Amino acid sequence: MIQTRDTDWLAEHGLELCKTYPGKWIAVHDRRVIAAGDTLAEAGEQALKLRPQRDFILEQINVEVDLPHVD
Repeated sequence: MIQTRDTDWLAEHGLELCKTYPGKWIAVHDRRVIAAGDTLAEAGEQALKLRPQRDFILEQINVEVDLPHVD
């Protein structure tokens, strides 16, 4: 299932995504970022233009939560 693969891809690429899209909303489809924006609506609108089937995941990149911390 694509969404499961995309969820796994998000987890595997968390550090890279935190560096590239800190604080942004991203849309992921088929293990790649297809849209990004400052708000959920902005990222969602961009993604819908590319994937009107709505078969993408929207995720906010929260650096404080998603970035691994070294103690």
